[in-house]
Amino acid sequence: TPTLKLKDNLYLLSLSNGPTLAFKDIAMQFLGHIFEYVLTKKNKTLNILVDIYLMLGIEELNKSKIKSGCFLITQAYVYALEDGDHRSQKIREILISYGREE
Repeated sequence: TPTLKLKDNLYLLSLSNGPTLAFKDIAMQFLGHIFEYVLTKKNKTLNILVDIYLMLGIEELNKSKIKSGCFLITQAYVYALEDGDHRSQKIREILISYGREE
């Protein structure tokens, strides 16, 4: 991301020039590094993929986009199972309620 040198040791970051020209790209890159740093210090893990797929899937379901919502939630379920995430049962219940899991 381009920066503009204002003076020695002072730069301005152009947040609109991220990978897709959006502030969120810069923020998410930064947050990813912060999460990794803090969790490493606390000797903990976080499966951000479960969070992202679950959040996006629920948003799709709320818009009555059942097929895409269930696809995303299925991805969250797979990652939760692989990671032993405690939310896997709740995610499975969502899929069952939409007839996507038995």
